[in-house]
Amino acid sequence: MSYSEKRSSKELMYEEMWNLDTSVVKGAWWWWWWIFFIRNNENPKQSKQLMILWSTKNVDKIKVNDFEWKRRKLPVREDDGVMRFNGMTAAWYYDGEKMVEPLVLRDSDFEVHRNKDGRGRLHPIIENCNYDFEGGPDNMSVYIQDDKSDIHLGIKPVDDNVSKFIFRKNRFGKKYHYSILKQYMSSVNGKINGDDVTGTGYFQKLLVNAPQPPWYWVINHFENGSYIDYMYANIGLQMLRKKEKHKTFLDRFEIPVTKGVVFYHRPTNTTYKFKKMKIWHEYENDLPIFYIDAKSRDGKGHIHLKYECYSRAYWRFQQKGTLSKNVLYYNEYPSTLTEFDMKYGDLHLTRDDMGYSASNNEHAWGRLF
Repeated sequence: MSYSEKRSSKELMYEEMWNLDTSVVKGAWWWWWWIFFIRNNENPKQSKQLMILWSTKNVDKIKVNDFEWKRRKLPVREDDGVMRFNGMTAAWYYDGEKMVEPLVLRDSDFEVHRNKDGRGRLHPIIENCNYDFEGGPDNMSVYIQDDKSDIHLGIKPVDDNVSKFIFRKNRFGKKYHYSILKQYMSSVNGKINGDDVTGTGYFQKLLVNAPQPPWYWVINHFENGSYIDYMYANIGLQMLRKKEKHKTFLDRFEIPVTKGVVFYHRPTNTTYKFKKMKIWHEYENDLPIFYIDAKSRDGKGHIHLKYECYSRAYWRFQQKGTLSKNVLYYNEYPSTLTEFDMKYGDLHLTRDDMGYSASNNEHAWGRLF
């Protein structure tokens, strides 16, 4: 039985959401991350999207875009029960027409409060700004309120299947650790700069102290509560890339270290996993089009996907390495699912069967050790 299966979804949320594992310190990177898919009534095929990240890292300093962040205080839970550290808040917003990046990129001290009932609050301390994340498993809120933005989103579960909290952790060798708490889908309502909005959200809270190689990833929500999640991490020439431009000779020769597609079909409450995965891409108008083909290990199923990206946000992380500078480009692409074909046994679904879809693809290159 895995660690995650020993506790209920609410117990996981209570124990993991408002706590940072400080037993893993060397090289550790901790973060909370939300992406919200907001309905775009003017262009339903291209959802508005909002990403917000709160993070801290156990390095002396790291450059994020043009901002140099320096560590002042590692996370520690103090005598009053509050966890304190310094870190950064970062956000971008695709408003339906243009990408606003960064919407937020701020250094601050943080407080993480955890109540006895499991509710909590992640609070960056910045005068005249509110970038809080707070609540419990049945009702959460995210705020981005400053002199440029007035955003408040309320977050509630969709149901016990797509909105349960899942926890995984792993250890590689004696010193590398990885853990993730995630919620695949939630229901979102609120206001963005005075406008009422609705949509869905995806959440993850991570700890990692292992090297970050290049990866491809997607989260894709459907109106009926189904979702797609794929991951393809790799090593190869992409680790040598140090520029933000898309087309380069180094964008090739990938050796996968982990790969797979997960498709959850809510109407039948069934999760399908496809491990034999291939991914490739091309560029149109300097934005990628991603193609994915995957098969199940038992040979009973396959899935085909095509994503056309319509905007881009990226974060450039740079820190001093042993022999040279380590640079990682973390690219996020609001995208549209234009092709979908899934067959497993007697079940065969096409794009027309899936209805409304909102998705974000990631492609990260370079390295960060």
